[in-house]
Amino acid sequence: MKKIITPMIAALILLVGLNAADEKKEKTAKTKPELVTLELSGKLVKKETKGKNEQTYTYYYLETETSGKIRLAKTALPKPKKGEDGKKTEALSFDKFLDSNVKIVAKGYVKELKNKEKRTYVRVIESLTKS
Repeated sequence: MKKIITPMIAALILLVGLNAADEKKEKTAKTKPELVTLELSGKLVKKETKGKNEQTYTYYYLETETSGKIRLAKTALPKPKKGEDGKKTEALSFDKFLDSNVKIVAKGYVKELKNKEKRTYVRVIESLTKS
């Protein structure tokens, strides 16, 4: 009798523990924010910093009057597409627009931080023009 009851109790404890772990994972799962079209304008600036390994890191920011500094990732730039003649079009680069006022149409989202401050995140840049 003890040989049957002991494994049953161990299996029951194991199942209860697994169920509690699944519930905890569901509560902490993050949802991706919905991307909306953003129209931003401001001055494009570049900042270079040195890392711990003496490597130089380059960051690009859009300084706006309303939102402050918005960090722009190089991965957000559109990929070069093939033109009508079959050749790739010239890729966009932030370096062409440095220290000038620009207008950006992009997909992104605005997130409220814990300190009630709102931060704008840009994921995909659709167009980048001088204003």
